[in-house]
Amino acid sequence: MEIPPNKFSWTKWQWNEKVLYEEVQNFVQKIVENAEMYYDNRLYFEMKELWKNLSEVIAQRKGGYGKGKMMERAQGEDSIRNFVEEMVNEINSQGYGAFELNVTTGYFSIKRAGKERIKNVVCFVKNEHVASISKYANIEKSLFDNPPYNKLKKRTRPPRWLQLREKDLGRYPNNVEYDLKEDKDVIFQLCKKACENFPR
Repeated sequence: MEIPPNKFSWTKWQWNEKVLYEEVQNFVQKIVENAEMYYDNRLYFEMKELWKNLSEVIAQRKGGYGKGKMMERAQGEDSIRNFVEEMVNEINSQGYGAFELNVTTGYFSIKRAGKERIKNVVCFVKNEHVASISKYANIEKSLFDNPPYNKLKKRTRPPRWLQLREKDLGRYPNNVEYDLKEDKDVIFQLCKKACENFPR
């Protein structure tokens, strides 16, 4: 919606602008209901899209207010992206087929190149160090009972930033937490194994 910048803050709206306020509320509600990635959840949408974007604008206007936290978050995302890119290049050089980096709002993933469906092999969420492995990679849960994989902490469900509907949670049966500094080699071996088994 085209809203004047000085009206973005709810506190600057006047009582006689009730109609515009209601239009905005209905507009936001419609976005949430029509987009499965928001889990039909207004708060999730506002924190993920509206508030996050506004905080970035405020930081720029105030010459760096809040800049520290934002830079820290950005560096975290960049380091995960670089990590995944390095793995993709290394896996491709070892002849397991063609893979590429896939970038979405909530995660980076290793993707089978040229595939539109059943494409993501391993997903890495941006705001926490969790790797979620596709069921089509044919990784057995028992793998994580043995070294070196048993040092990775298992999760029972995929992280919500993977943006899955409840009925699709089973598409990622293996979810592990990792330390980007300590577990690089283990995660690489895991991703290599997943890519090796992933259907062409």
